[in-house]
Amino acid sequence: MRRTHQRLASRSLARSCDLPSNPRRRAAFQRRLIAWFRRHARSFPWRETRDPYAIWVSEIMLQQTQTATVEPYFRRFLARFPDVATLAAAHPDEVLRLWEGLGYYRRARSLHAAARQIVELHGGRIPDDFERLQSLPGIGRYTAGAILSFAFDRPAPILEANSRRVLRRLSADPGRPNGTPDSFLWEYAERLVPRQQAGVFNQALMELGSLVCLIRDPQCSICPVHEYCNAYRLGIQDDVAGTSAASRTTVVHELAIVIRRRRAVLLLRRAEGGRWAGMWDFPRLDVTQEIARAERRSNPIPSPDRLEESVRRSLGLSIRLGSHFLRLRHAVTRFRITVDCFLAEAVSPEGTPPKVSPMEPGWSDATWLEPSALEQIPLSSPGRRIAAALLAHMETSNGDTPRRHVVSPRRRK
Repeated sequence: MRRTHQRLASRSLARSCDLPSNPRRRAAFQRRLIAWFRRHARSFPWRETRDPYAIWVSEIMLQQTQTATVEPYFRRFLARFPDVATLAAAHPDEVLRLWEGLGYYRRARSLHAAARQIVELHGGRIPDDFERLQSLPGIGRYTAGAILSFAFDRPAPILEANSRRVLRRLSADPGRPNGTPDSFLWEYAERLVPRQQAGVFNQALMELGSLVCLIRDPQCSICPVHEYCNAYRLGIQDDVAGTSAASRTTVVHELAIVIRRRRAVLLLRRAEGGRWAGMWDFPRLDVTQEIARAERRSNPIPSPDRLEESVRRSLGLSIRLGSHFLRLRHAVTRFRITVDCFLAEAVSPEGTPPKVSPMEPGWSDATWLEPSALEQIPLSSPGRRIAAALLAHMETSNGDTPRRHVVSPRRRK
């Protein structure tokens, strides 16, 4: 009797493991999931349109970014660049300025480059086939599938964090001890997506992962399709969540030097391939190693003479260091960065604009700007915070350059 039960359980699991191959079960699964989505879907502006341009912009913005963060950016971006032609004609700095704060700025540059290609090669129309979409900068397999299914209702599969987790649990198989590879999940998704209402189905799959099929403590009791889920049947939901081990945090300590010449301040442009590529920022010095070596000193910040020499070597510019006016902390992926900000005055003959030649590989250009113009250019996120603190400092100090004096930031006890 026990062996009979085991055989029956094994056959049941085999049938559910291959959900896409059972037309009746597959259709019932699709109907139930879509019906749930129509009742519970959250309202977002990109779900209220079939415009492929708006859907494309939203999908690029949503990569590695939460929906609550994206929504105001999406509305502002579409208000300024309502179509492909307007975006293609824009200056790259204006595109980056509107993207400022979303992070992963390569997405904005790729979006702009792709818009130009669409105008030049496709008459300003978003392609409606997979190959041409994937040939555009910044559009991979997932984004192409999202545009095709959401805008054109093509039966294209998608695979992102939420849908990947749902599909991994649906197809859970103890016979795969090393987990479920993406190649299997792409094939599984392709066989599962319906010929009609593909866009609604794909969005429902992602919504289920976002609201119900959570990484931790999945809400299986209210899941509309739990009876089709192998992980639920086997009680291994947490084992196939697809979570990865947290990467080790790297601590970084930088100094930002706000170098002034009369009313102008020095800005450097971040080079391609690095953090905040294409954005403007204040000159930075990485002093992580020096801080680590001098951790027990009462003042681990390098001396003014050493900082002035470091700036001269990296920028070809002589400065007179002023006071410390801001400490800020921020995070970028696995990096936890502390930035101590100092004022400085450029030293040059009267009436001669100081020449600046960035010698570090992280910088590509330099310019002098009035502080009032900082609002118009794209700055890195910490650069924007430094700019705001600088303007506030200038208002309270009447623009005077502080005496050469380095203030040691108080250490936490």
